[in-house]
Amino acid sequence: MNKTRLYLIILTYLALQAPLASFANESHANRPPTPEAAQLYNGLKKADKEKFQETRNSMLAKVEASLRKTQWALGTGIYLKDKILFWKETSEMPRSQRSEDLIQTVVKVVDLKLWSQPRLLTRLNEFGFNLSVSLAAEGGAAGKYWGGLREIGINLGYNKELKALTFQIFRQSEKIQNSPLGFSVLVAAAFKGGIYLSSVEKNKIHETKQGTTFYPPGAPVYSTSIKNILAAGAFIPVGFPPFPFDATISFNNKTEHRNLLRITVSPFQPGFVRMSIDKLILQPITEMIDLLLRRGGSAGLCQSVFVH
Repeated sequence: MNKTRLYLIILTYLALQAPLASFANESHANRPPTPEAAQLYNGLKKADKEKFQETRNSMLAKVEASLRKTQWALGTGIYLKDKILFWKETSEMPRSQRSEDLIQTVVKVVDLKLWSQPRLLTRLNEFGFNLSVSLAAEGGAAGKYWGGLREIGINLGYNKELKALTFQIFRQSEKIQNSPLGFSVLVAAAFKGGIYLSSVEKNKIHETKQGTTFYPPGAPVYSTSIKNILAAGAFIPVGFPPFPFDATISFNNKTEHRNLLRITVSPFQPGFVRMSIDKLILQPITEMIDLLLRRGGSAGLCQSVFVH
């Protein structure tokens, strides 16, 4: 894997370390970008609107600051410092301007996701990092699409309400809906690294949540919008098409997300450490134990153990 691409994995870490950039400008006005977003936003109370705008601007500022901190301009004009990794010099636009345009494109993609769930941003109680591996086989053209993606990953975060560190193992499945480019193919193992924001409900930790995941063209990134969860970060496929042509893919995928294991650690909660395991894991284990006990009993296994 190209060494420079590994820096994308720590992109979100730098986002939390970098100073806030000057984000408040006309290109990112505090107005809903679509009629659907306006309807959701106008349904908020005044206090919630103010909280949403404050959280949104803070997040977007950190995303923009992280891109500038690493001197990256993601997409078909990626450059590191003064070296063009791939992009033929056919444009009269200065490198600095191409970099600026691509940075703003990535920020706008994230912004659209935030506007798609304004109520979530007012109820956020958990945030952190996620890392995952997946197998992808999807593609199509002219409205006919096939395949998807299967993913397993971990979340490392902090829950503000519980004042607890959190660790989760999750699985995620995606089914392609369409490609904004009209044609895309991806057959690869892939790695994701990014941030997640969540409104965790105690009694719905292991509920299957549905939403969408978008992989924009020209940028090795992703953004996921699921019920009570927003996630975004770097997406690094290793397969076909090979680097750097993998930056030309783009998909809109229907997504299902489910937490398999959740551990919280806090001195403020009874027991200090709490663990919750999904029934999809517990059920096969308990069934296997029951089966072994039944077989052992019928064969006199228990008797032989205790008698001898």
